[in-house]
Amino acid sequence: MRDFPTKYRPRKWSEVVGQRHVVEVLKSKRDWKALFFQGPPGCGKTTVARLVAMHVNCENAEGIDACDGNCKYCRSVVGASAMMVMDYREENVGDARGIDDVRGIVEWLHYRPVFARKKVLVMDEVHNLTKPAQNLLLKEVEEPPAGVVFIMCTTSPYGVIEPLRQRCQEFVFKPVGEDDLLKLFVRVVEREGLDFNKFDKEVLKEVLRKAEGSPRKFLSVLEYFVYGGDIGELREPEERVKGVVECVLEGRVMDLIRSYDKVVEEMDVRSLIPVISSVLMKKIKTADSYSDVLKYMMVLKGLEETPSLYAMVEQDRVLYKLINATVVMKSLLSQS
Repeated sequence: MRDFPTKYRPRKWSEVVGQRHVVEVLKSKRDWKALFFQGPPGCGKTTVARLVAMHVNCENAEGIDACDGNCKYCRSVVGASAMMVMDYREENVGDARGIDDVRGIVEWLHYRPVFARKKVLVMDEVHNLTKPAQNLLLKEVEEPPAGVVFIMCTTSPYGVIEPLRQRCQEFVFKPVGEDDLLKLFVRVVEREGLDFNKFDKEVLKEVLRKAEGSPRKFLSVLEYFVYGGDIGELREPEERVKGVVECVLEGRVMDLIRSYDKVVEEMDVRSLIPVISSVLMKKIKTADSYSDVLKYMMVLKGLEETPSLYAMVEQDRVLYKLINATVVMKSLLSQS
C-alpha cells in the first residue's frame, strides 16, 4: 500500500495543491526550454516538474491536462519505467554533484529522444552542484541540444550561479495556504472512506500547523494520525536538533558525534544544517550581549560549505561541518 504523499501526488494540473500562479503559466504552452523552480521543501516543485514533462510529451493530451498516465510516456514518468532513463531523467543533486557527474548527464542530453518528442531533465536541489558543474550545465542551457527541456529545482536559489538562473524562466513556489490544504484534506478523507468526526478542530489545527505550508508534510502528518499516531508525539525539526545544537554551543565534540548519529536516523541529513542555522539565527535575535552574538556568528561561519568538502558523501560532509563549528566554539569558550 502506497503512503499518502505518494498516493495523492498530483498526476494532472487540476490536482496541484496551491501554486495557481505557477500552474496557470506552465499549462499555457508546451514548448518550454529551461525552467527554474525555487521554493521551500515539500511545496510541489518536483511534482510540477513531472507534470511539465507529461504536458510536453503526452501522446493523448486533450485540452490542458495530460492523460493521467494512460499513454506510454506518462506511464514512464508516473511509474519510473525503463523508458524513463531514455527520455526522462530525474537527478537528485545531493547524490551526483560534481563535474564528472554532470558530464555523464550532458552525454545523455545529446542522444536524440527514443520515444518522446522531447527529452526532459529534472535536477532536484541544483544548488548542491559544485560551481564547475554549474558552469558546465550553463553551457548546455545556453546552447541546448535539439529537443531538450531543462527543469531545475532548488530550496536555495542563491546557491545557483546567476548566469544559469538568468537563462531560465523562473517560478517561485510559495508555502500552501490553509484553505488549499483543507481541500486536500477533504479529498483524502473521502477517498479513504474515513469518518470526518474523527478529526476534531484541535487535531486538524495541529495537523495544519505541523504541515508548515507543505502538502507533502501535511499528508505525512495526516497519515500518521489516521493510522493511530499521537500528533503530540511528532517533534518539530528544531526540537530534534536541540541536542546537537547544545553539543556545538558547549564545545562537546565527542557528544556531538553520538548525538548526530541519533538525529540522522530521524531527519533527512540535507535538512540538518538549515534547521541548525535557523536555531542559531533565533538565538542571535534574542542574544543578551555582543559576545554571544559573536559566538553564534562564528558557529554559523563554521557551518559554511567549503570546496575541500566536495569529495565527501553528504552525511560525512554535514558531520564534518558540525565538528568544525564545535571546535570553533570550544576555542571561543577557552578564551573567555
